[in-house]
Amino acid sequence: MKVLVTGANGFIGKNLVLRLREQAGTEVLTYVRGQDDAALRDLLAQADAVVHLAGENRPADVQAFADVNTGLTERVCQGLKALGQSIPVLLASSAQAEQDNPYGRSKLAAERLVIAAQARGVVPEAVILRPRGLIGVGDPSLVPRLLRVVGGVLALWLAWLAMAQARVAGINYLLSVLTLVWMADIAAYFA
Repeated sequence: MKVLVTGANGFIGKNLVLRLREQAGTEVLTYVRGQDDAALRDLLAQADAVVHLAGENRPADVQAFADVNTGLTERVCQGLKALGQSIPVLLASSAQAEQDNPYGRSKLAAERLVIAAQARGVVPEAVILRPRGLIGVGDPSLVPRLLRVVGGVLALWLAWLAMAQARVAGINYLLSVLTLVWMADIAAYFA
């Protein structure tokens, strides 16, 4: 099975690509920031399933929310329709889709595009995930978030203490596994 992962260089994408590549019989196709629509169409033509993770969550200009989150989802759905491809799509949305802000509206619009594509038969199976928050191995924003939420010195002390306890108790491996359980579940879907 060929699985196209959009946003393959992102935090979730990197972890999912690693998991998918561990599965026998699964070929991973990747679409990343900077590739054009021709590359997207070529990858869609080869794919047996799409995991659409690409998105914008911290742009310099709020218009990028609509351009990337909604616009790229629209191009994925239109590309599948134009190619006559009827393959499953898993969309990573956000709990913010419930909020009336530029990011939330862009994610909700992306969800609606996938649901409409499913209703038209372009997408036989659509799965939409709305995670509330993501942290885990390789998260580039975890420490800054801790610093903002808890405060500088206390956050550093807690992070050091947690790492020390994890190493002492042999929990480091367990923490790695727990942060990737979702990735394993998603990868198993394509097995």
